[in-house]
Amino acid sequence: MVFSSSTAYHDETNIKRLLKRCEEMSNQKFEEQVEIDWRLEKYIESLENMIEELDNKSYKPTDDVMASYRKRLAFLKGIVNVQQVENPLDKMKTYQATPKPTLGSNSNRDIEHSANETINTEVRDDLFGKSESVLRKRTGASVLKSDDSTDLDDILKYHHTMQEKIADNMLVLARNIKEQSLIAGNIIRNDSVNVEKSSQLADNNIDHLRIQSDKLQENTRRTSQCWIWILIIIVLVVFINMVLLMKMTRKKT
Repeated sequence: MVFSSSTAYHDETNIKRLLKRCEEMSNQKFEEQVEIDWRLEKYIESLENMIEELDNKSYKPTDDVMASYRKRLAFLKGIVNVQQVENPLDKMKTYQATPKPTLGSNSNRDIEHSANETINTEVRDDLFGKSESVLRKRTGASVLKSDDSTDLDDILKYHHTMQEKIADNMLVLARNIKEQSLIAGNIIRNDSVNVEKSSQLADNNIDHLRIQSDKLQENTRRTSQCWIWILIIIVLVVFINMVLLMKMTRKKT
């Protein structure tokens, strides 16, 4: 039993180390904007197998700990899928659909920050680059065909379409932020209720301890008084016996 417990602890330590390593590699890919390292996908596959093996063991962490490991693993898988998408708008949608840990580690927060910056930059560059390309193409066509009104309508339609896509993405992002805020608010409220209950229980225990302490002092006082009275009676009995003995000895003499 001790061996199984130590083995489970060793496996959990390896999972924590590999999770941290994968999160650092994912964050590095966004910060340096380089291609995905093939080792990251292998690490994630190994990590998934290790988590499943740990879950099947008799000595394993609590359900909350195992759930947090699975959420971090799902987040890493989603990040890999995001980095494999080439189109910036599709990449943003894929990232928004990626499940994110409610209370992630510092590495997860760094990945989210780097991913948001990188994806937003790519979307902005893509939109501005397409706008300039369309303007150049439409301007050249207008010079050749003398059809300025049609070109302007096409450009306006394109910008309107891009604005609608950006607005939809912003709505989805705002909805995700709202959901995460509600979840965090519920967790904080539950923690506050638990703290209040613990505080109330502590106050009740203090009151109970005070009552028991008063009872103990009262019992101690009564016990000491009883012993005093017993000693007084003993002294009186001895004194009376001594007096009687002295009288008896005087009569004999």
